[in-house]
Amino acid sequence: MKGIININSFSNINIGNRLVKGFRFEKYIQAILEEKNIQFVGNPSSFIEWKKTTNTGYDIKLKLNQKQIRVECKFLKKRIYPSWFIRDWG
Repeated sequence: MKGIININSFSNINIGNRLVKGFRFEKYIQAILEEKNIQFVGNPSSFIEWKKTTNTGYDIKLKLNQKQIRVECKFLKKRIYPSWFIRDWG
């Protein structure tokens, strides 16, 4: 899957509503993974199709050493509290 965001354009991610920011950040992460030649399966690159996948529990599946790791991408510009991880993933 080809990323649609130039990895040098990180500052452009913070423009738009919450869904648009999430979409852009996820595409940014995918572009970095592609640049590093890391195998992954990501959500669709079309915003309309992407919105249908926002409730799956993960955004990207990485393939590393015969293992699959599910990754949830979060774009945050605020403090992250450990209790949030316990609440959401514990």
